Amino acid sequence: MYPDILLIIIVIGVVMVLLGMFLVFISMFKSVRRAEPGDVSVGGFMIVGPIPIAFGWGRSAIPLIVIGIVLTIIAILLTFILPEMLFKHGWRPPSGVD
Repeated sequence: MYPDILLIIIVIGVVMVLLGMFLVFISMFKSVRRAEPGDVSVGGFMIVGPIPIAFGWGRSAIPLIVIGIVLTIIAILLTFILPEMLFKHGWRPPSGVD
């Protein structure tokens, strides 16, 4: 039963990544077509090892950076909390997985 759940989670993750890439690709063309000079805002946040890097420019850069930071923190917390929650409810990794 559990390997089926793991496969479903992996497929959902891959679909979400591909959907996100598709949405970024489409929005890039839509914003370039109707944007006026100085009207584009970009912001982001990434972690390289232990070093956080925030970047952005434009009128909406600060909110975009904050959104990136919040999403990164949520992803990091889920990475640590989700396995604990699964173990608490009796889930164990399949045999042969360390």
